Amino acid sequence: MKSSRRGVSPAIAIVATVAALVLVLLFLSRVIVYYRQIKSGDLSGLPQFASEATFMPKLSEQAAKPGTVVEAATDDDPSSGPKDAKLTIVEFVDFQCPFSAKASDAVRTLAAAYGDRVRFQIRDFPILELHPDALLAAEAAGCAEAQGKFWAMHDRLFALRGETGRANLDQAALQSGLDMAAFTACLDGHERLKDVQAGEAFGLRGTPTFFFNGKRIEGAIPRDIFEKLIQNFIGR
Repeated sequence: MKSSRRGVSPAIAIVATVAALVLVLLFLSRVIVYYRQIKSGDLSGLPQFASEATFMPKLSEQAAKPGTVVEAATDDDPSSGPKDAKLTIVEFVDFQCPFSAKASDAVRTLAAAYGDRVRFQIRDFPILELHPDALLAAEAAGCAEAQGKFWAMHDRLFALRGETGRANLDQAALQSGLDMAAFTACLDGHERLKDVQAGEAFGLRGTPTFFFNGKRIEGAIPRDIFEKLIQNFIGR
């Protein structure tokens, strides 16, 4: 008795192989284009990594165009590196956004690698329509900042992977070494209430959104491209 199972026809296999090769070539060509733009200093045509971002349900009609220079840095938001650094990178985050969490790994690694040559600043942009606990998480980060432990709390919050209910915030604060009585009073009193509208003035549509010396890039930037951007601004 002959088996009823049939192998994949050679024609279908060839078509599938050709399609896969075309996709690989398209990806490689995009990477080459991006690197050439980075090397030349042209940031206006860089990709905006839309598939690696959480966008607001209703996108802002005031969105800044790629390449537009925006004064996004402030004097009172948490940062690392000197204010007079050649490059300032401002990142708007949502602590419940999975792409902000993904980007945080590259940000922390590169911040440590470049030390006082680059200033990294974190600003909040909780997307409340999608992430109702993100505002309280941002306040919790602010309360940690008041105790000089923002970055420890920053890392703990993203390690929660979006589970930022009050019990998880308290646990993150404890693990970050905060004075819990002061933290509780700060959070309960909303002493670090965030202005969730602030980012809209810069044309933000979602998170994460980066500004490299005021030039916007949306989405979680791959680490290798992130580092190329840094090197382009500060020199190797």
